[in-house]
Formats: sequence, structure tokens, C-alpha cells
Amino acid sequence: MKQVKYADIKTAKNIDEFRNNLKKYFITSDNFSKLFVRGNVPYVNIDEIECLSDLYKMNAHYITPTISVDVKKISTDETIKNMFSRDFSSVLNDEKRFPIYEMENVNDISDYVYNKNPYFYSIDNQILRCFFIKTLGDFSGYTNNNEWF
Repeated sequence: MKQVKYADIKTAKNIDEFRNNLKKYFITSDNFSKLFVRGNVPYVNIDEIECLSDLYKMNAHYITPTISVDVKKISTDETIKNMFSRDFSSVLNDEKRFPIYEMENVNDISDYVYNKNPYFYSIDNQILRCFFIKTLGDFSGYTNNNEWF
């Protein structure tokens, strides 16, 4: 598992990159073939997902990104500045406060789960929308102005 900078994450431009970024920046199982979710099912086959909003159809509204987000570390000024645009990318760029980890192998996933305090986030989480857009691109279900499709 390696820590990566927000700015260095390559945004998905096609379905293969979307699925690859799900494997890199979200908790998966079965050798990266299933996305760990919370909902009616514990996992969703990554090859069956064409965009993040597909998870709504599967009643799997929560996922676990490999970013450590503690909202207590976001100042009131940062919240006020970003709340209407829903663009917290300037906040998430701070790798000391909000480290992002890239999963390179199955051992990385175990290491992350046991040592980094993972958390389920709703796929419509306002603070993480920019992370979803950054990692998943147009497949995040958000447009450039952060509205849901």
C-alpha cells in the first residue's frame, strides 16, 4: 500500500479505468473482483458496475474509499468556503490531514482494513464527491458542477 497525492490520481476516462480505480482507491475483496459495500448485499461484482450510481439500483449506498477523512480536521472556514460548491478538493489535497492510499495487492487491503480505521461513506457524501469525481471521472455519477445525474 502506498500513500498517493490527491493531485497525482489519474481520473478515469473509460470503463476500464473506472473499474481499475475502484480496485485501487476503494476496499474490495476476492482478489479485487468485488467492491465492498453496505446495503442489501456485502459485495458487488466490479465488472457489473458501469457507474457509481449503479450502486443505488443495487441498494448498496455505502462504500469504503481508501482515504482517511476526519471531518473534525476540516475547519469551520473550510466548510463555509466549500459547502455550496461541494468541492472539497482543496481540503483533500492536504495529504498530512487526509492521506490517500492506493491498493496494489490483496495484502494492502488487509493492512488498510486492520490499521487505517476504514469507514463506510455514502456515495452521495458531500465532502467526498470531489474524491469520487477525481478517482471515477464521469463514471462517478456527478457532473462537473457536482450535480447527480
